[in-house]
Amino acid sequence: MDSLASAPPSLVLPRSAAHRQRRRTADMTSRSLQRRQLSSSLGRIRDLSWSPRLGLLRVRCRVDSGKAEEEESGDDEVERALRLDGGIPVTSGEFVKRVSSRAYDMRRNLQQTFDSSSYDVLEANPWREASKSVYVLTRRENQLCTMKTRSNRSEVERELGMLFSKREKQRRMNDKFQMLVEDVRDGILVFEDENEASKYCDLLQGKGRGCEGVAEIEASSVFDLCRSMRALAVLFRRGTTPPLPESLELNLRARKRSLEDQEEST
Repeated sequence: MDSLASAPPSLVLPRSAAHRQRRRTADMTSRSLQRRQLSSSLGRIRDLSWSPRLGLLRVRCRVDSGKAEEEESGDDEVERALRLDGGIPVTSGEFVKRVSSRAYDMRRNLQQTFDSSSYDVLEANPWREASKSVYVLTRRENQLCTMKTRSNRSEVERELGMLFSKREKQRRMNDKFQMLVEDVRDGILVFEDENEASKYCDLLQGKGRGCEGVAEIEASSVFDLCRSMRALAVLFRRGTTPPLPESLELNLRARKRSLEDQEEST
C-alpha cells in the first residue's frame, strides 16, 4: 500500500546559508557525462549480486578492463549488455526485439545499480562533527531544488504487522498478512563537493530544470529542515558521479521492493 504525502510548501533556503553564484562549466553534455559515469562505475565495481529471478548470480568485473570474467554461464549476455550503445533501432521489429532481450534487461539493471550507488537517501544527519558544510542547489527566490523520492515506512509496517497478527491469532487464520507501506516526499539534492554541485546545477539548467545557484549550508540545518518539512536528503558523496537528471528522477521515484520479493525472502 502506498501512502502518498500531500505536497508540502516550497522548501526555502534558510537565511543563514551562504549563497554562491552558479559557475559555468565547459562542455558538460549529457552524452559525455553518461560515458564518464558508465566507465568510472565499471572501474569501481568488482562484484554485483543479483536476484535469482534475473537468472544471474554474480557479475565479476576487472578494474583494469571492465570485461566480465568467464565464471558464469551468463558472461556472454553481460558483455552483450555492456556493448549496447543505447541507440534507437530503425524498425519497430528491431526495437521490440531489443527491449525484450535479456541483454537489454541486464543493461537496464546494471545502469540502475550504478546510479543508485552514487547517492544515499537519508532522514538523519550521518556526520557526528558539530560543523560540516554541504552544498545545495537553489532556484528562483532561494527555493531548494528537490526531486520526488519514494521511501519505505518500516516503522508503520511493523505496527500494522503487529496489529494484524493479533487479529489473525484471534481468528485462527493460517495465512500471513504481508504489506508494504511507502510514501513519496521531497528529496533535497545535497552535495559534499562544491564543484560537483556547480556542475550538476549547470546540467539541470541546461535541461531546463531551473537551477540558478549553489548555496553552502551546515549539514545540521539541512536535516533540521528535513524534519520540519517531512523531507528527505539525497546525498551525493565526494568523488561520485551523479546520474543524469532524468535517470535520477526515475530511480528516486521507483519502487525498491515488492510483495513478491518478501515472499522469496521468507
